Parts: sequence; C-alpha cells; structure tokens
Amino acid sequence: MTGLATTGAHVFQSRVYDVQETELPALLVYTTADDVSDQSLGALIGRSVQCVVEGHAKVAANLDDTLDAISLEVEKALGVALSVGGTNILLAYDGANIALGETDKPVGVITMRFSALLYTQRTTPETIG
Repeated sequence: MTGLATTGAHVFQSRVYDVQETELPALLVYTTADDVSDQSLGALIGRSVQCVVEGHAKVAANLDDTLDAISLEVEKALGVALSVGGTNILLAYDGANIALGETDKPVGVITMRFSALLYTQRTTPETIG
C-alpha cells in the first residue's frame, strides 16, 4: 500500500513502536483477528480475517482534511481485490474511528477496519484455497 499520495512510502507492518514525527503522515497495517468458522468445506477451513489500517498525521489546522484524504486513498486502494498467493481476496470496509494519539508530538489517528472471508487448506493453512 505504498505510493499513496498522502502517506507515500511511510507504511509500516507493526504497531509496537510509535511513529516518529519525521515519518508522518504514515500508515500502520496489521491484523487483529483470524476467526475460524464452523463452515469448513472438506479440506478447506473458512476464516474471517480482521485487518486494521491506521492513518497517522500531525496535529495541525488541516488535521481532519489530512485524515479524510488518508481514509479515501486507503479505501480506494483496498476496494479492489488483492492478490495473496495467487488468489484474489476482497476486503470489506467495516468502518473507522478517529482519535488523538501521542508520538514525540501529538498526532491524529484514523483507525480503519477491514475484513475478508477466505478459505485455507486444512493440512497447509498457509495455502489459500
């Protein structure tokens, strides 16, 4: 998801460390849940994967506009099927929350939630079926 107009190459796969002011605006991308459903199909296991994309921006007079722009760019980027292991996966947009956070300076944070239903092989769960 690098290359978006607002966040550029500032995309991180971890939520462990604070985003530094010099890295703003930025995105944090991570999963929060991998729920297995009872709707398994023979050799396949149904999974509902929850993904979060956090947009971080410096607190400034245009903070709301910046967070709105980040949200729009992310929704457009994830609105098309993603290819994972050669299989197209559709992500559903589940909503967002906006809050203030702290790094070395105050930041605004928009937390966007996405979900995907996918099936993996029972004996090789890393293989999307």
